[in-house]
Amino acid sequence: MIKAHVTHQEILYTADLDAGIDITIVLDPLVSTPKCFYAPDLKIQPVVADDFIGDIASGGIINFKNIMINPHGNGTHTECV
Repeated sequence: MIKAHVTHQEILYTADLDAGIDITIVLDPLVSTPKCFYAPDLKIQPVVADDFIGDIASGGIINFKNIMINPHGNGTHTECV
């Protein structure tokens, strides 16, 4: 067990660094996720060229997707409701 001890204004605080809380946010373009300010929504679209479609669910032979993401704005703001 890894512990951190911090004293602030004469009060001792202890944290168990092995007992973190997972605040992972799954990014899914079909589900509303937190985003900052005016960041565009996450977009994931299959590559389409002539008769090729990069999406198995749509009859393609492989999943081959374009992903548009704002690394700061999509899903990073865990303080959002």
